[in-house]
Amino acid sequence: MVESFTVYIYVDCYSQVPSSQSSCYGLMKLLDVLHFVQVLKGHIALGNARFPNGTNGHALDILARVPLWKSGLDYRHGTGHGIGSYLNVHEGPHLISFRPHARNVPLQASMTVTDEPGYYEDGNFGIRLENVLIINEADTKFNFGDKGYLQFEHIT
Repeated sequence: MVESFTVYIYVDCYSQVPSSQSSCYGLMKLLDVLHFVQVLKGHIALGNARFPNGTNGHALDILARVPLWKSGLDYRHGTGHGIGSYLNVHEGPHLISFRPHARNVPLQASMTVTDEPGYYEDGNFGIRLENVLIINEADTKFNFGDKGYLQFEHIT
């Protein structure tokens, strides 16, 4: 039976979150769990975003980082990259990143992109959650500036 307001941690530290996998060796410390939750909050915030057509990945990157920034933490890699038909690991030109070249390509409907924030402590542990998303047109009540709005659909 699952009870409300109860946190369940698998003893073997393995759990399956929809299309994102988490594993560790040994017992997790409470601080590790808190960092995991911060990464998960960023992962969810980006995955649930609605944004004006023409928005670039540089503008969306902050959504995944804010929960970590609130604690003075961050990660050194981009948050997401394009994927496509040639099975390259990273396929552009679009990406979701703090790096300046993420400003160059506006995100458009039918693009695929990953949502993969993380947090790492050298020599201690690392966390990364990853889903594949497709960008779709969003049905919004209003359409400020007649731009149209986009949203992500989780495909993994």
